[in-house]
Amino acid sequence: MRPLILTISNSMKNIDLVYTNGDSYAIPRTFKICGEHIADYYNAEHLNKAVMGSANSRILRTSLRDLLDLKNQYNNILACVSLSFIMRTDLWDREHEHDRWRHGNDGDFMCIGPMAHKNWATNIKNIVANAGTKYNSFCRNYATYYDMEAETVRLLEKIILFTNWCKNNNIEYIIFSPMYQESIDFSAPFVSNFYKEINHDKNILNPFDFSFLQWCLDRNHSTIDDHEAIVNGKQYQVGHMGETGHKDFAKFLIENYLN
Repeated sequence: MRPLILTISNSMKNIDLVYTNGDSYAIPRTFKICGEHIADYYNAEHLNKAVMGSANSRILRTSLRDLLDLKNQYNNILACVSLSFIMRTDLWDREHEHDRWRHGNDGDFMCIGPMAHKNWATNIKNIVANAGTKYNSFCRNYATYYDMEAETVRLLEKIILFTNWCKNNNIEYIIFSPMYQESIDFSAPFVSNFYKEINHDKNILNPFDFSFLQWCLDRNHSTIDDHEAIVNGKQYQVGHMGETGHKDFAKFLIENYLN
């Protein structure tokens, strides 16, 4: 595969580590993903802590924990954070046997998707995952009391706190979402200032009106599998992006957000 080649300007940042975290849209592949292309451009190391099936809570929590250590080892870090589906959550189960959640020093946390259907947002009380497992009751109760407005506020709160910690510790960051997130009324007083804050930060690609996957699909890049989701009443392809999409998106981020 030909390496990502861009003209290096005099204003190019000095990055010695590109840190990636996310869910299956950001995990290592047989080809280079977005963060690896960015690391190549900066001639930096790349560390990937993405885990398939991750919730946003795990992504941001483990990113913070990792970066607390890494900032003492590297002078110039870029955190490349890929968000996940908002309906996912996590729970603390000392007896769970899911190996992928046992790596990364995250205690007994494990992530779970309580809703399992592309129409989950409109049929949330009836679409429950993990039927017949020990987590069935948890999933059904979570779905019963799930509220899109509440989860959106929690997500924006976590993003704002994480990015401000990065700023205070001189860590560069870029945050984006592979999929569109469900929109709510962002003029409501409990969320309006949060929403304005993320819109004022150029290194947060607004997850309610920007999708990494859709950006790639609009440029004729192909996914490596086929999945669908309905967001804001519209059906989208949410399969995992292929090699050319990751490469082109890395170029887009470097040219428009990172230099």
